[in-house]
Amino acid sequence: MECKQVSGRTYYPITRIEVDFDAHRDVVTLLPTFYAFGCEYGGRGLMLDRDDAFRLIAAVEKALSVEN
Repeated sequence: MECKQVSGRTYYPITRIEVDFDAHRDVVTLLPTFYAFGCEYGGRGLMLDRDDAFRLIAAVEKALSVEN
């Protein structure tokens, strides 16, 4: 089987993320919207418990703070 290299974008840029917090279940839900093939699409979402949400925020902050 031949492995072919994909040309062009291999990802779809996220245009918006809706965030919802369910205090009863202590869960954060992230609902991304992304742009692909000339249209916006909604993602299925991602549910994180409170601790994992804080870890995700810390990882994003760390990635953004890297100086080139």
